[in-house]
Amino acid sequence: MGTKLVVDLTALGGAASRLAIIATDFASTNERLEEVTASMGRKNETHRLRKETEAFGHRWKVRREELQESVDYLSKMASDVAQNLGEVDTDLATQLTAQPAPPPMPTGPLGQRAI
Repeated sequence: MGTKLVVDLTALGGAASRLAIIATDFASTNERLEEVTASMGRKNETHRLRKETEAFGHRWKVRREELQESVDYLSKMASDVAQNLGEVDTDLATQLTAQPAPPPMPTGPLGQRAI
């Protein structure tokens, strides 16, 4: 039983936060795409580029939404795991420090422990 489980709760919480940011970025991609295509203007020279950019955005939308859901789920799971492990760690530490030490075992006349 020499195996230890060590979890860096700060790193896990940070990962949850970064995943939430990624999910938010995926969610706001449509607005960014509209900004990009609007900045291209409506000139004939940019029509094809704008059209291809919009087509790519449309094709990527379904997969992006799936990824957004998955990343959002991972963010919530990482956050929940960090919170729950932190609570368990605190509870165990409280229980270990709150329990009195066991009484010493009685010894026999020659200093041998009685069983």
